[in-house]
Amino acid sequence: MRPKTNRGPAKVRTKPQPRSLAVSLRGLRNGNDLARLMAALISDTLDGAVSSNVGGVVVAAASRLLKVNEMRLKYGEVSGGKRLDLVLVAGEGEPEEKPRPKRKAA
Repeated sequence: MRPKTNRGPAKVRTKPQPRSLAVSLRGLRNGNDLARLMAALISDTLDGAVSSNVGGVVVAAASRLLKVNEMRLKYGEVSGGKRLDLVLVAGEGEPEEKPRPKRKAA
């Protein structure tokens, strides 16, 4: 049997606070915010503050955001020189969009 010793309380190792969390809580308003989030997420994953599964989910969601932006730029309507948002789903009280005419090949 081992003799009892007074070593004090056991040290508990805690994960560092993810930097990507602070970036995401401020919101993603433009490409710079998304780039800042991705850079912080890479650092957090390497530090162990975020698991690789969580990192994968965030990267997949970010790629979907980029795809929506790409669709908006490609298919969004232009009115008075200003590009309008692409409506993906008509909400309550919003009229459904008419199908767009097909573009002629150049």
